[in-house]
Amino acid sequence: MVSVNGSIKLAKMNFTPSLSEKVYRSIDEIQLDLDEWIRQYNKERTHSAKYCYGKTPMQTFIDSIPLAKEKLFGYDVPDRQSA
Repeated sequence: MVSVNGSIKLAKMNFTPSLSEKVYRSIDEIQLDLDEWIRQYNKERTHSAKYCYGKTPMQTFIDSIPLAKEKLFGYDVPDRQSA
């Protein structure tokens, strides 16, 4: 049996179900709950940062890709005037 305590709660993350209150019989059981929590955290809940405008973390990340590419040195960006 694997028992996970409150130290698993990192960076004020609130796990559902709470990993600190559940007794796991295997690492695979823990992984299933973690995978589900990460999916919900990144794809369903809205991001609380000021300039994310209520989008999910995944949508915020996806929307930022063009800007990130623009900032990369040596990355060829099509001329905006010709688009």
